[in-house]
Amino acid sequence: MLSPSWVFDVADAHELARHSEVVVDVEVVSVADRGVFLSPGDPYPYTAIQVRAVDTIKGNTDKVPEFSVYIAGGTVTLQQVFEASTKETNEKRGLTNLTQAEREKLTETYAIERAYATLSAGTRYVLALNHAEDGSYLVNGAGYGVFSVDGDKIVNVATTSSHKREDLAG
Repeated sequence: MLSPSWVFDVADAHELARHSEVVVDVEVVSVADRGVFLSPGDPYPYTAIQVRAVDTIKGNTDKVPEFSVYIAGGTVTLQQVFEASTKETNEKRGLTNLTQAEREKLTETYAIERAYATLSAGTRYVLALNHAEDGSYLVNGAGYGVFSVDGDKIVNVATTSSHKREDLAG
């Protein structure tokens, strides 16, 4: 389990929305089965999620109606870890003692402590998003930036607190 820290209280939905560029109501189209390291040296992978925008609560996605977002955590092969890590890190972890075939077969799962969210295809969520350096969207605050949608009820998946749409308008 990873324990990241943030410069604001991500468990506070108002603060999370205020520190998010976009808050959007989406339907999940698909979830990648493998995580990716978005850049070399990343401490953890992200999982790609293809979404279809239902409604924008704050900001503008500029990618409507369907686009990809990335959420921290996911399952990767040890080969992906090897390729994203430094030689020193690979040696310390013993990855240099494995063959490439072994590293491609073995996997490792990363989850954010208390804030890991598993999203499902065909399900609606409200996502608090920020842009990454490459222009893609990252879920802000890991699982704290994910809210389940059931009619008018919007619930943070990490804290289980209930909110109104206007609470997330930032």
